[in-house]
Amino acid sequence: MLLPSVATAIREDAIERYPHEACGLIVDGVYRPYRNLHPEPAAAFRISPQAWVAASKRAEIQAVVHSHVNGSAEPSAADIQGQIDSGVPWVIVLTDGEVAGDPWAWGDAFEPPPLIGRQFRHGPSGTDGKGDCYALIRDWYRQERGVLLRDFARDNEWWANGRDLYRQGFVEAGFRQVGPHEAKPGDVFLASLPAGGGRPGVPHHGGIVLDNSLILHHLPGRYSRREPMGRWRKFVTHFLRYEFEGV
Repeated sequence: MLLPSVATAIREDAIERYPHEACGLIVDGVYRPYRNLHPEPAAAFRISPQAWVAASKRAEIQAVVHSHVNGSAEPSAADIQGQIDSGVPWVIVLTDGEVAGDPWAWGDAFEPPPLIGRQFRHGPSGTDGKGDCYALIRDWYRQERGVLLRDFARDNEWWANGRDLYRQGFVEAGFRQVGPHEAKPGDVFLASLPAGGGRPGVPHHGGIVLDNSLILHHLPGRYSRREPMGRWRKFVTHFLRYEFEGV
C-alpha cells in the first residue's frame, strides 16, 4: 500500500500544506489529497463526507492519511478511535515544513511486527515496527492464539491523566481475573510501576505470562523482550485469563 510513489506523494503534500495537517485517502493504490475542513487545521483534520463517498464509489478506500506537524508521529486517541471506526488502515507522516519523515500505517489489515525486539511507541503496532505494551498483548494473542482482541483509543501516558483503561477495559476485551496462584502461560498480567507517574495501584503496564516463569512485555525506552517475572511480580496488580479459550 505504501509504495515508494505513494509515500513520496504523501510527504510532498504534508510539506506543502504545513503548518496545517495534510489529509487524504489512498484509493486504488493512489494517494488523493483533500482539503482539511477542520476548524483547527493545525491540530486536527477532517475530510468531507462527500469526498469520502465519491472516493468509495470509484474504488476501494485503502487508507486514511494525515500529517502531524512539529510534534510526534504517535497516534492520538482520536486517531486510534478514527481508525477503529473507519475499519481501514490509517497513515501518519510527521513534518516540520521543511522535510517529512517516512509515512507509517496501522490497522488489523497488516501482519503484526515481530514480538521480540520492537521499539516502544505509544499506540497500536504498525508498519514502523513499533507499538506499546497493549499492542504487544494484542499481537501475541493474534499470532499465538488466533484471537483478535479489541483495541482501545488512548492518549500517551493516559494513566497520568486520571484514566484507568486496563481495569475499565479488560472485561470488554474478553478477560476475567484469576488469582495469582492460578496464573499460567498465556494469561495477561497488569502492573503498576513506581516510575509510571499514575495513581497508586492503577495498572498502566501489561504483558504475557510465558513458560518457565518468563514474561513477555514492553516498557518505554526499551525493546520488547522476554525476561524472568522475578523482580516484576511485586508490581503486579492483576492476572487475567481470556474468557473464550475454553479453559
